[in-house]
Amino acid sequence: MLTIRLFFLSCAALALFAGCANRQGWGFSSGQGTIERQKSRAAAVDPYPLNDIGPEVLGGRPRDFFSPKPEPARAFDGRLPTRPAY
Repeated sequence: MLTIRLFFLSCAALALFAGCANRQGWGFSSGQGTIERQKSRAAAVDPYPLNDIGPEVLGGRPRDFFSPKPEPARAFDGRLPTRPAY
């Protein structure tokens, strides 16, 4: 009896803690969006080699990625939001 009760309790806990992430920004619920939205997502993560951190790779970047983000913008993207220190 205790084993059955423990089994159902663990199944309920697993179902409760697993949850379903139905939040905006988690996955693509309605396709991949407009062209502008796809471009903004692609600009956020630039997988091509950068010329300022290594030697230039000729022909390594596609036409649409010729101008990568400047270094200060890339450094700012990695920061976590902070609270004001009162």
